[in-house]
Amino acid sequence: MNKHALSQVLTILVIFSLVSGCGSRASVKTATPAIPPSVTALPATATLPPTHTVQPATAALPPTATALAANATNTPAPYDANSNPGILPPDSVVQGMTYAEWIASWWKYVLSLPAPQNPIPPGTGPDCMLQCVEDVVMVVTNDWKGAPIQCEAPAGTMLLIPIEYPECSTLEGEPFYGGDEAELRACVQKFYFQDLEASIDGVEVQNLGAFFIPATPLYQFTVPDNNILGVPAASGESVANGIFLMLAPLSPGKHTIYTHAFSAQANFTVEKTLVLTVSENYQAGSGQVTPTP
Repeated sequence: MNKHALSQVLTILVIFSLVSGCGSRASVKTATPAIPPSVTALPATATLPPTHTVQPATAALPPTATALAANATNTPAPYDANSNPGILPPDSVVQGMTYAEWIASWWKYVLSLPAPQNPIPPGTGPDCMLQCVEDVVMVVTNDWKGAPIQCEAPAGTMLLIPIEYPECSTLEGEPFYGGDEAELRACVQKFYFQDLEASIDGVEVQNLGAFFIPATPLYQFTVPDNNILGVPAASGESVANGIFLMLAPLSPGKHTIYTHAFSAQANFTVEKTLVLTVSENYQAGSGQVTPTP
């Protein structure tokens, strides 16, 4: 076994030993060309929990797709698992789901929130919300606030942190509209971000472009009345892309997470400083973190 493979196995084993938060012990796997027997490879079709009905993609990405990456190409650079201890590699499978499927689930949750409870503008909810899915906490924040966001999250859980996250759907108007899966994939590929930055407790995340997911599987979602899309309550389909980080459980106490990305097409920046208090006394299952006063 080479040094790189051994490091990946040790990282996964450490994560197994730490996770014990929102529900049953999480299943974390990594897909690599040469996987030791102790680590199960990424299945061709992941089995999703009943609460995460994400359809597998049926159409391949066009070869001319414009995908976001740190070097502005649509081919992420090779990822070295040793470069970011504590962050699950982009080919990881957590609780049977890939990064792409987690992004789809994140968006399904976000779109299900009424605007008065939604952190994403034009929502007017708390600046930070989270949703527990077994041992993973999906974090949703107001990345346009312009001031540090205070949050509390349960100890012993992995954290899904968004950095940039365009989506297109069958319910929205232009430029976010697509009538079918092919149009949705073409739509979301029009949006890409530059000037990517992320750090955790002052330590810069390396090779951030390698975490770029060009497109999620096609997924179904439902929006309530008074939603952030500004459309009547309905169900639709969507495809998203973006960069998210799945963090291994952080130690109890305060942590600072900074993310930044700029979209030239939309001429706006998504940026946040998240001051996260990881608490052993947090009551799991509430689905909401402590909002900023």
